[in-house]
This record gives sequence, structure tokens and C-alpha cells, in this order.
Amino acid sequence: MQTTDRFPPLWQRFPAVFAYGLQPVPLGLALTLALADGLLGGFSWLVGLVTLMVLLKYGFAALLHTAEGELSPPKLERGVILDSYELPLLLFALILVVLLLGYEVGRKLGAGPALAIWGFALLALPASIMTLAYTQSLWSALNPVLLLNLILRIGWPYAALYGLLFLLALGQTNLMGLVSEGLSAGLLRPAFTAINAYFTIVSFHIMGYMLLQRHERVGTSPNAVGQGDTLAVNERLADFHRFVDGGKIDAAIAELEYLLQETPGDMELHRLMHGLLILHGRGRKLAQHARSYLPLLLRAGEEGKASELYFDCRRLGGEIRPADPKHRLGLAQALRHGGQSQAAVAVLKGFHQEHPDSEEIPRLYLLMARILCEDLGRDELALKTIAYLEQSYPEHPLRPEIDGYRETLRMLAQA
Repeated sequence: MQTTDRFPPLWQRFPAVFAYGLQPVPLGLALTLALADGLLGGFSWLVGLVTLMVLLKYGFAALLHTAEGELSPPKLERGVILDSYELPLLLFALILVVLLLGYEVGRKLGAGPALAIWGFALLALPASIMTLAYTQSLWSALNPVLLLNLILRIGWPYAALYGLLFLLALGQTNLMGLVSEGLSAGLLRPAFTAINAYFTIVSFHIMGYMLLQRHERVGTSPNAVGQGDTLAVNERLADFHRFVDGGKIDAAIAELEYLLQETPGDMELHRLMHGLLILHGRGRKLAQHARSYLPLLLRAGEEGKASELYFDCRRLGGEIRPADPKHRLGLAQALRHGGQSQAAVAVLKGFHQEHPDSEEIPRLYLLMARILCEDLGRDELALKTIAYLEQSYPEHPLRPEIDGYRETLRMLAQA
């Protein structure tokens, strides 16, 4: 499995990033589109639309190619240019839906809500494009829950990505301004087309590299393992990648489930399943998968990832409430250590009703009382929890510790 350490941050690869669009294939495509635009300029709008469609088609191919671990540009094979143009069309549809939604909201509710919608859409545009590339779903690329989830999983590098894309757009505009001062009117259009092609391809490559560099957090999987630009195909996941590339997400999920039956402790497969379910908004399926994934994370000491799994499920409408008291306790401790004490209490609360015969209820509720008192300042509620334990479990081995904490609470109340 690739680790993010094998893929250095973008700012350490700037020379390679900017050279990407100058390699023979993307440069040849840019010059070809510019030549077509110059020769067929009489059909201005039609030629412009066709060149943009071809450019976006190659851009999405570059994004996916990079995200799969191939750091050289994709070849101009028949499938790259002539196959379905679904992704460029979906991107146009996405932009149109956002514009129309903002317009309708503005017409009914005023300019403020409309600007909020357009502002969020603009900030989430890279996430929308990356989601669209992997899901081929307009709804997923518009769904604010899925987009926020992706942005949060990428983390602060998303801000760096956005800033870099903004600087690229600014650089493109400035370069076009410089070129317009030195070229004749007949050469301006093809020059602008070539410049636009270069910056578009580089931008899509950067988004793909972000998915590659953060693949363990996002849940995408490189097709290959190794280092450098020449990577060996991971044959075990070949069918999984084929299903994902073909948009057969249910089949991809089933393939991972089959592989997990063979190797239930394989963390790579669990991370892939986690990311795939998040990317496609499968909240119920994610909660089911968490039953086997959470214990592995807790056993490996991955408390941060266990907390992320909990909140991922909540964001997608699912819930994690482990029946095993050891896992319930471990999740609560992970959340508490991560500063999420309120969530830790929510995980522990109600265990005595769900599993009334469990011998571990006092252990879980003693922790809950500590969190209520020490983290949340809810001393009265903590005292009620301790009183319940003393009344319901008078002979439990933890009784001395429970009594001791009651005395601590009593002294705090008198202070």
C-alpha cells in the first residue's frame, strides 16, 4: 500500500507539476487545439465548444491517471478522446445547476442566501470536480455533505490546493494579457486556446495528485505500488479498479467485501471500503462496515481514525454503537482523547438499556461520570450516574472506585 510519505507534498514537486503540461502529449494536444481554433475560427462558438469538451475530457483523464499513481500524462489513445464525454457534460450541468439554484434562491430569499450558495460552490469546486471524476454522479458532486466530508478528510492541504489553483488561474489571466499586447488579432484566439489548455491540464493534474497524496485519508487507491513514475499494477485490486472506472460502485463494494472475507484484517482493504462508501454517500453501508473496521483501528491504536470513522458515519446519517463493551469503551476514550467529550458521552449513554445484562456497565458509566465532571462540568449529572451505579451494582468489583469517585464529587460540590 502506498503511504503519503511516498508522495511528497505538492510544493515539493512544483518543477514537475509545471513541467507536466509541457510534456509531449499534453503539449501536442494544446497545440493541436490551438491550430484547430486558428484554422476553423469562422465557426467560433462551435469550435470553442468542441475544443473545450476535448480539453476537459483529457483533463479528467489526467486527474484519474494521476490519482491512480501514474505521474506521467495519459496517452492520447482512442478511449481518452473518442469515448464517452459524460464527465465534461456533467461538469457543465453542475455549473448550470449551481447558477440556477442561486438565481432562484436569490429571487425568493434575497441576495445574501444566493451569494452564500455561489460562494460555497466556488470554494468547493475542486472537491466537486474530484468527486465527479470518481463517482460520475452529478448528485454526489452537488451534495454539500459529501463535499464537506471530502474537504475535511483532505484537511488543510485543501486550502493549499485551492490557493495554488487560484494562483494558476491568475497566472493564466496575466499571461493572456501579456500575449495580447504582442500578437496580431488573428493569432490571439489560438494563443489563448493553447494557454488555456496548458493551465487546465496542469490544474487537473494537481487535483489528481492531491487525491494520490492523501489517498489513505480520502479512501481512493492507487492502481500501483512502488516509488517514482514507474509503478507496478496491484493485481489483487484489478477487478475493484475496473468496477470503479466503469462506474459500477455496487460491484466494487461487493468485490471489496469478497476480499475482506478472505483477509478480514487487511487494513488497506478496510480503508478502501471506508473511502469508497464515504465518496458515494453510503451511510448505512458505512455503519455496517464500521462493525468490523472499528475494532481493528482500536486494536492498532489508531484513535484518530476511529474518531473520524464515528463522525463520518454521523455525517452520512449512520451511527456507531458497538455492542462489545470493550469497543464501546475504546471508542469513547478515543473521542475523549481527541477533545470530543460530548460525543464520548453520547457513545456511552444508553448502554445499560441496550445491554442490561452486561457486567461492564459500571466500567463504561464510571468513565461517563468522569467525562461529565472533568471535561464538561456537569457535576450534578455525574453524581446521578454514580448514584445509579451504587444502587444497581452494590457488589461489583469496581464498587470501591465508584465510592471513591462519589467522595470526589461530594468534595467538589462543597468547595
